[in-house]
Amino acid sequence: MDAIYSLSSERFSSLGAVCLDIPGFAAINSSCGFEYGSRLLWYVAKTLSEVFGTAFLFRTWDAEFIAFLPNTTREVFVGRCGRLRSILQRRYPKEVRIGRAWADGAFTGQRLVKEAKASMHAEPLEPDAGAPQFEEFSTVGDAARAGRFTVYFQPKIDLRTGALAGAEVLVRGIDNNGAIVMPATFIEMLEETGTVRELDLFVLERALAQADRWRSQGLGIVPVAVNISRVTLVHPSTLASVLAVQSHYPQLPPEALELEITERGGLETGELRAIVERFRSCGLHIGLDDFGSQYANLSLFASVRFDTVKLDRSLMADLVTNPIGRTLVRDIVRICKNHGMVCVAEGVETAAQRDTLLELGCRYAQGYYYDRPLPCEAFENKYLRPRAEADTQGKEERT
Repeated sequence: MDAIYSLSSERFSSLGAVCLDIPGFAAINSSCGFEYGSRLLWYVAKTLSEVFGTAFLFRTWDAEFIAFLPNTTREVFVGRCGRLRSILQRRYPKEVRIGRAWADGAFTGQRLVKEAKASMHAEPLEPDAGAPQFEEFSTVGDAARAGRFTVYFQPKIDLRTGALAGAEVLVRGIDNNGAIVMPATFIEMLEETGTVRELDLFVLERALAQADRWRSQGLGIVPVAVNISRVTLVHPSTLASVLAVQSHYPQLPPEALELEITERGGLETGELRAIVERFRSCGLHIGLDDFGSQYANLSLFASVRFDTVKLDRSLMADLVTNPIGRTLVRDIVRICKNHGMVCVAEGVETAAQRDTLLELGCRYAQGYYYDRPLPCEAFENKYLRPRAEADTQGKEERT
């Protein structure tokens, strides 16, 4: 408690906090014996020391530990947490639960501990029965090849005409029973272990393969936007991997692909700018996803040259009734237009939001007002085939 008051943004540039406990430790001692319980505590303490060091490691209760990692990036901190979880779950898969929190800017150790504890208490001890389990596969690539992932397409719409302007490609998991599982169930785990890069490249390959298939079938060029984790972005071979995948589909123009990155993460603006410039110098298009979310970074918007800026759905919630929100969106749209960036509004759910966006000069949008993410075949039947048939009929009428 004495140390925690010194752990703040006045002393450190960033701080990560990890909370770990062993629920029902007394019951474990009772059922398995004190020797088992002692070994468990020793192994937890040993692993925490190896992963986070001992300078900011505390045993705060009988079977509760807190560790801090100051002055590091979010990626490094999340990677350490993933390593901790992986080591402990191999030996004690059901006994331990872990929560974490990270911050830069303004923060206090007390607040981060509170957030980490809340995350820890929300974590189930048993694996989520609805989540896809990948332990049976040696790599994410193996899981993907085994059919445990698929991609959905959410339409991006031209607000002025209502016509399809492209699609965002979103990954979905498939559980042991063949049911679709939302990415929130597994993405964070893959980011923690660093294996999300394999999944990102799988989604990229599937997205371009499908776009090229539509092209070859005479259904037109559908520009696709693919999300890419910053874990993937900073990997030294990612640019070469993306270009290699893109080279498999030479008939697709460069503008048919856009890579979307979020504002979340621990990268410095200068480092991210260098990476984005390197990608763009190779002809790749880069979009900033979720702009205006709780992670908003105006310096990023001002300093890094993006091809597209996607307004976070939180800006849409009270857009119609909030004059300040409307002014903010109008100004972002104007800045994008003046500097050659496309502005897309996410999370559009009502006609009133659509009309307001049109008044503010925003041209493109996506959201449930238009459609949810759709499986490939459903997207094709709803958006591409009717468009192709209409084009064919128009040509016949003109001739």
